[in-house]
Amino acid sequence: MSEQQTRSSRRAWLLIGAIAVALIVGLGVIVGYPSNNPDPSPPSTSPPTTGQEPRGVEVLDEASLTVPQTLRSANGSFDTVQGQKYLLRFEVSTMKPEGSAGAAMYLGVSLNCVGEGGGRTRSIGGTQNLVTGEPTTLSNQFVLVGGGEAQSCNVSMSAPYDEVAAAGVTIEADVRWSAQPIDPSSFEISAEERLPTEVPVGGRELAFTRTIDLDEVRGRSVNVFGTLHLTACTGVNGSREDGKTWCDATTADSGGSEVDLVLRADLLDAEGRPCGEVAVQADALHIDRFTHHRLTTFSHEAVVPEDACGVSLRFSLTVATQGPAPVVVHSSASSFVVVNGEFRGEGNLETD
Repeated sequence: MSEQQTRSSRRAWLLIGAIAVALIVGLGVIVGYPSNNPDPSPPSTSPPTTGQEPRGVEVLDEASLTVPQTLRSANGSFDTVQGQKYLLRFEVSTMKPEGSAGAAMYLGVSLNCVGEGGGRTRSIGGTQNLVTGEPTTLSNQFVLVGGGEAQSCNVSMSAPYDEVAAAGVTIEADVRWSAQPIDPSSFEISAEERLPTEVPVGGRELAFTRTIDLDEVRGRSVNVFGTLHLTACTGVNGSREDGKTWCDATTADSGGSEVDLVLRADLLDAEGRPCGEVAVQADALHIDRFTHHRLTTFSHEAVVPEDACGVSLRFSLTVATQGPAPVVVHSSASSFVVVNGEFRGEGNLETD
């Protein structure tokens, strides 16, 4: 496929994306990981206190980046309602051109938002090595609790290293981010509860989990978004977090990793035993030595039946690896969001 055809295809995807979202592949940071900790304000469990109708927004842009370069695109803003929760999501779709220098190039992306006067600042992003000729989408999300002020947001893209084989390579990217008002019972799980962690070959680790009262969602839809920032231990470099190198030289393998990811929403009885399921989504991917690190995103929508069994609903996202290299699941750039009920306001995007 020619570069012109590829670009046309990405533009067509953007137009479709204004109606239906497909949150896909893997990420990390620009210079240091963007913070993805949930907002430090107490979670809002009741509707906004004002009569103002919450509104959403979607911002689309196109960007061109040449290694080494850092730029910002998709600049936009939206007004927030005090106490209202918003789902913030972004996507960057791009490809390292066929025949360009180097087998791969580093790319960091992030969505950055700041309130008036510097209040309620949040950002989230990720990194991945773009393999020549492979279309790639980097995406992530977080929940923002409105403070009644305007939020200004943009998407950063960065390939800052000049002494690399891909120096001088130019990529074209389709960029978008959206802010959507969501139900006050929606929530975000902190990645720091269980991450970072290393998954040994043949092992399985629970990256995110949360159990809620089933009565909160009976007869309602639930939308789950889970993003994992993964590193295959193809070497000992590039897997540092919390001041620790997570890949051990004795277990590193240049063959990369075969990884299995499972997203579940299980119904539990009063004793905590599974009695049914609302959603199961599985994916398998390979992380090779050129990609090395990858951000992969799940999105799943399901309806909880009125007559669902049990008393609680447990969400979980599990990572397993078949090797030959272990896998690190990073806290930075990993996220998990559950949106209860239908999205509200303008600028809404439907999930897959």
